Order: sequence, then structure tokens, then C-alpha cells
Amino acid sequence: MEKRDTQDSWAAIHGGLFLVLMPLLLLLGPALGIPALARWPWYFLAPLLGYALVVGAIAPLRHSVHWLRVGRLDARVLLATAGIVVLSSTALILYFVAFRPDLRALAEQLPVRSVMPVILAGALFALSNALMEEIIFRGILQDALTSQLGERTAILVQAVVFGLGHMRGYPPGEIGMVLAGIYGLMLGVVRAWTGGLGATFIAHVFADATIFWIVCEHV
Repeated sequence: MEKRDTQDSWAAIHGGLFLVLMPLLLLLGPALGIPALARWPWYFLAPLLGYALVVGAIAPLRHSVHWLRVGRLDARVLLATAGIVVLSSTALILYFVAFRPDLRALAEQLPVRSVMPVILAGALFALSNALMEEIIFRGILQDALTSQLGERTAILVQAVVFGLGHMRGYPPGEIGMVLAGIYGLMLGVVRAWTGGLGATFIAHVFADATIFWIVCEHV
């Protein structure tokens, strides 16, 4: 029991550390004349790098990164992951067909096709964005919330935060926020079920690849 309490305490510290670093760096960006900190991928990457430096420098934090697990990837998990991939990609495409949102602002955030081949740019975006968001939401945040609020509440809270964080992403606006929240809820359940980030990362990569394709095809 004491060991579990200690793990919960360190999980909460990990979550608190990241939640301090992310808004701090976002606020410091304009003050320091670094507007890039407010753009993808830096609004995720900068706090993650800061978090990694602090965790790497402090032994108790370094030894308590319990969220960093791949988890189960058996046949049932992969089948469920494939179902989420089909459902999420279909929803993303149907949203575009139904609402035809203006994607120019989002296109500016993505790797530019003139800099690298489109397939490479799409792979870079899908892999890196999925990895960063899974580490943040289903990794650090869900682990910290579970330690303090229990698993069910943690899954719900991280899904709400995930949805709010995507209001200016794709799909945009209130409907997109709700859809992103539902998606975050599904991934949170899978993360709790499998005990790691492997399956959620795979599903997220396909969703982000679909978003990249939609943006590139229609901007």
C-alpha cells in the first residue's frame, strides 16, 4: 500500500511539472520574442523537452516514469485499434464533406510540401504529432489524474482537456471539440485497458495521417 501511495505521489508530481512548464513556455514565447513557441510542433515539443530535462536530472523523477510503457498489443487489442482507426478516419472525412471548413490556418502549421516530399511530410507530421499528444494526454496527464482521481475520472478528464485543446485544430470549432473529446475518451479507455501507449499511438498516427491528407488535398 505504501509503495502504491509513493507511485501515486510521483505520478502527480510528473503531471504537475508538465502542467507548469507548458503554459509557462507559451507565455514566455511572446515575451522573449519567440513566436514559434505558439506554433506546432513547438507548443508541444518545448514543454516536453523541458520536462525531459528536469526528469532526467532528478533521480527520483527519472525512476518514476511509470507512464512510459508500450502495453499489450495482442490480437484483441490490435482488432480494437483497427476499429478505432476506421471509425476516426471516417468521421474526419465525413466532417469535411459535411462542413467544408476553412483549412488555411491549419495548413500553415503543417510541414510544407515545398520543403520535403508530401509523403515524407505527412509521415513526419503523423508520427511526431501522435507521439507528442499520446505522451502528454494518455501518458503524463492520464497517469497523474489516475493517481489522484481514479481511473474512470482520469479517462474522462483527459478526454475533456484533449477536446478543448483541439478547438482550433481539425475538426475545428465546437463540433470538432466534441468529436476530439470522444476520440480522446476512446483512446483513454484503450490506454487503461492495455496498460500502455502502444495501441493509442498506432490509432493516433492513422488519424493524423488522415488529417494531413484532408488538408493537403483541399488547400
